Amino acid sequence: MATTPGYIVFQDTGFNEKFKDVLNYWMAWLDTPPSTYSLTQGSIEPQAIDAPYLAWLDPVVQEELVDVANSALQGPEDPPTTFEGIFVCDPTEPAYGYQSWDEFFIREFETGIRPVDTTDSILVNACESAPLELAHNVKYEDTFWIKDQPYSL
Repeated sequence: MATTPGYIVFQDTGFNEKFKDVLNYWMAWLDTPPSTYSLTQGSIEPQAIDAPYLAWLDPVVQEELVDVANSALQGPEDPPTTFEGIFVCDPTEPAYGYQSWDEFFIREFETGIRPVDTTDSILVNACESAPLELAHNVKYEDTFWIKDQPYSL
């Protein structure tokens, strides 16, 4: 996309209309039960690629998700060590009870795991991320760039 041909194709109205249809279809599908196939525990051998990949609920991936969640944890002194100890889910159910990929993607924390500071002087990340840069005295018209895209307040 960040190439001259990519810029040209994404400026084409007809292409963008059709691409939007594809993305809208994909968005709707991600909210359906069949979309949970990528959450299934164990390795999945997709036909489209040569190497297997790990499903989102594979124990190896769960361990990584727990590590990332605990790296930002400021709650309990003894942080939970399991996926189900951190996130609202039911490991006895298929796909841990998640009804779709979207439901898994926006999974909730168990109560008390990630309290949100509502102090006006605190910046809260809305996802598992970390600030890239901190700037002071930013004006509404100032421009900043993320992945070669301009943004402003």
